[in-house]
Amino acid sequence: MTNNSTIKVTVPNFCVAETSYTWSCLLETFLNVPYSLDISSLESDFVLAVGSNKLVIKNYFFDSEETIDDYSQCSIPSEVDMKAVIVREKEFPLVSIYGYNKLEHNVLYSDIISSTFFMLTRWEESVNLERDEHNRFLASDSIAFKFGFLHRPIVNEYVELLWSLLCTLGYNGSRLRRSYSVVPTHDVDYPSLWNSNLDKLRAIGFSIFKNPSLLDLTTKIRSLTNKVDIYDTYGILMDYADQANCKAHFNFMSNATSEYDSIYNLDDVYIQNIVSTILSRGHVIGFHPSYNSYNDSELFNSELLAINSHLNVEVISGRQHYLRCDIPLTLDIWNDNNLVWDSTLGYANEFGFRCGVCYPFPVFNFQKRVPLNIIERPLIVMDVTLAIYKGLSGSAAIRAVDEIKDTIKKYNGEFVFLWHNSSFQLGVWSDYHSVLKNMYL
Repeated sequence: MTNNSTIKVTVPNFCVAETSYTWSCLLETFLNVPYSLDISSLESDFVLAVGSNKLVIKNYFFDSEETIDDYSQCSIPSEVDMKAVIVREKEFPLVSIYGYNKLEHNVLYSDIISSTFFMLTRWEESVNLERDEHNRFLASDSIAFKFGFLHRPIVNEYVELLWSLLCTLGYNGSRLRRSYSVVPTHDVDYPSLWNSNLDKLRAIGFSIFKNPSLLDLTTKIRSLTNKVDIYDTYGILMDYADQANCKAHFNFMSNATSEYDSIYNLDDVYIQNIVSTILSRGHVIGFHPSYNSYNDSELFNSELLAINSHLNVEVISGRQHYLRCDIPLTLDIWNDNNLVWDSTLGYANEFGFRCGVCYPFPVFNFQKRVPLNIIERPLIVMDVTLAIYKGLSGSAAIRAVDEIKDTIKKYNGEFVFLWHNSSFQLGVWSDYHSVLKNMYL
């Protein structure tokens, strides 16, 4: 008698670490369905079986053990297939980075395994050496941007296709049921607009001489008169999170030395009071490693120790300053320091799905060929991306965010966004309070 609640996956006997990681993400992490994995010297493709019913998924990338020694620019396809695949008379949108979009005679010619591995591991970024002035890989250099699917979570599309295929094969088990969630994160680059009288003079002088703005100047003078620091927005951010029934994550820096860092004293009474209030309200303190820490394990570790000791917390999550990330080194550093999750993997110059997915997922080091303990919660939208890099008005930003949220809601995913505590009132931010409020809807 056929057991239609068991799933068996057969993979070739080469690149097993890579392909077993990918199947684990798709079936265990994303769908949460039980399965067994067999390694076969007779197979060159992937075989998905439910009882006696089988489906072959063509393997176009992991075609030999030497593949892992040949991550290179020429291994990145020069074109992708973006037609839909029809399963049980239903169209499934699909981007085939490897293979092509055809399902015929129980053979899927779209290599969703290699394509998933490509997006989740971001090995593309290790072979494309284009970088901006901050040594960041930009969205515009990715094939997702080049072929126009950066705003599509294509790995989520693979998951839905895979589930439909399992059902077609007769699988009668259930899948993980998710709910859409909002994850607000706040990198505290500048805890306050001014810490001293000298800071106040500098801030006023900046609005007069460096960036003449009557609105900025009057806002700062009003702030001085009322003795209210306009960067002290922690209460507002926590109020919005409370109303949306979610946790706000505030990522603090320590021991920063670069010109791109804001240097503040964690022992300052102002900082200590902020942290105490955040914790007392049930929100989260995270880690914001400095500009130069992304490829310096010793610096990273010293900053982490400082955060934990000076703030009397044990942080488990955070994000790199300036979104600097050297794949896979930076995530290796996070893993080696026993942190639980990172949310660095979003682009500075574009919003969208850098990893092709809106679910948390375990990281894989493709150079060492091992899965890591660190979880990535991909950053989808950053305030600075919308207002500075894209130059969107408040209303245009709301439309853009609504579109990306609608996509995430379709897959019941996580909407991880970054909003700095300093992104209020001054400059472009005077038009953006409605954008922030819209993030939680």
